[in-house]
Amino acid sequence: MKLQHTHPIEPDEPPQLAVHVDQGRIDSTVRRPELRFRMIVEAVQAALPNVTAIVVDVGSVRFTDPAKQQRYVYRTPPVCQRALSNIERGVRPRPFSFTLANGSPVRRRQSRK
Repeated sequence: MKLQHTHPIEPDEPPQLAVHVDQGRIDSTVRRPELRFRMIVEAVQAALPNVTAIVVDVGSVRFTDPAKQQRYVYRTPPVCQRALSNIERGVRPRPFSFTLANGSPVRRRQSRK
């Protein structure tokens, strides 16, 4: 029996992404707390190697898919927020996983000429 999709997937629908932050990324971040967001940036890059311009802060995770010429924004998952907060306080987090889901495509601004 064939499965039918009741909702077609739009070409610019944000991907759902499972991400794992391993001990190596955490260790390098703990040595340089000012780069604490880098562990998440590198983990997203490992999970989706084709994306570019990855930016992480306590509120959002953003990246661009050049093949689709589309930028996406996701809320930073609570587990990431806790890990970032721990590093800022000098506490080493354990390796963790998270899912980026329910992202939103961001419209590109028209350049002014």
